[in-house]
Amino acid sequence: MRWRITLLVAATTSLVLLAFLIPAGYLVARVAHNNAVSRGQLQVQALIPVLALSSTSGTTVAVRNVADAGYLVWVTAVGAPTIGADPAGRALDGSGLTRADVTEVDAVGGAPGGVLIAQPVIGPGGSSVIRLLVTDDQLSAGVTRIWLLLGGIGLLLFLLSLLLADRFARSMSCPITALAGTAARLGSGDLAARVTPAGPPEVARVGTALNRLGGRIDELLVAEREAVADLSHRLRTPITALRLDAEAVTDPSQRQRLSEDLRSLDQAVDDIIRSARRASASQPGRCDAAGVVRDRMVFWKVLASHQNRPLVVAVDQGELPVDLAATELAAALDALVGNVFAHTPDGTAFEVGCRPSADAVEVSVLDSGPGFDQANADRGESGGGSTGLGLDIARQAAAATGGRLIVGRRPDGRTEIRMRLGRAIASS
Repeated sequence: MRWRITLLVAATTSLVLLAFLIPAGYLVARVAHNNAVSRGQLQVQALIPVLALSSTSGTTVAVRNVADAGYLVWVTAVGAPTIGADPAGRALDGSGLTRADVTEVDAVGGAPGGVLIAQPVIGPGGSSVIRLLVTDDQLSAGVTRIWLLLGGIGLLLFLLSLLLADRFARSMSCPITALAGTAARLGSGDLAARVTPAGPPEVARVGTALNRLGGRIDELLVAEREAVADLSHRLRTPITALRLDAEAVTDPSQRQRLSEDLRSLDQAVDDIIRSARRASASQPGRCDAAGVVRDRMVFWKVLASHQNRPLVVAVDQGELPVDLAATELAAALDALVGNVFAHTPDGTAFEVGCRPSADAVEVSVLDSGPGFDQANADRGESGGGSTGLGLDIARQAAAATGGRLIVGRRPDGRTEIRMRLGRAIASS
């Protein structure tokens, strides 16, 4: 597109310049020709009074002065020698020249090597003819220089038009190229790609529409991920209830089979959460950690009450913003609390807290159960036969904010899992 616009402007400018320069060059040549002839005629007119009033010697001096000015001039009188010489250098006389010949001489006419000006002079002293040759060099004097000047101006204008055309084409092609690049990035999966609307109004509107499309895609994907995460959270309630019912089965083999099936189902739910987190890894979020913990504990208090588990929720008042989406933090917290229900006996007390520290927000889960094998915990595996996906989800959530997951025991014997989350920087 850029080169096509430049070529179009080049062709148009060339036609316009040729339409101007060719007539201008011809006009310059004609003006120079006419000026040279006019100057020659002035020289001839200056000789007429001398011829009419002066003697032969005076006429000779006047002719010599005109010749010194660069003209070929000669005077032929009836019955007298020629004063000066013709272009061939021949000395002529007027022995064969009659009065009638003098009156029939043309004033201006073409001649080999230039333009011949002839002026008859009829006076009391006799008749004569003044002839002056304006040479081709005199007729075209200065024409070549002016032609070169016009050509230089034309070339300068042509180059200037190409420069302006290139800038104009760039102002149109660059926004279109940016649109194509952004569309390609969106197509390759970079949903954060946006374009700065620029260029002509039509192109700018396309850029705005493309940004709106990218934003709409983001909204749809966020809604889908939230729906998946919400579904996974809802599934934990019946899974936990089924686990409680399975533990009440008296047949050991049947209880074992049900426990394994529930473990597989729990793993599938965790896989769904992990997939949703991977899909949103390139879309950083922000949430109030204190609000998320309070909301999720409303859900878990019901199950804790059903199993006679004392539950303490210690959440600081006010907002504790972290660089993590609310759905991801809720998934990590649900995984940790779910481990407490899955791998500690009924009636085991636990505590969930959310407190600020110097440069982070700590979300902790403490329980009075048997605890973790530290070697397995370091590898992201929990005890009690669990696959450890709960710890892995929590560890990835903490790492996404620049924090880490801490697993250990308190001096009072309680198991403690802390997610140290990077605190969000307040928006200006």
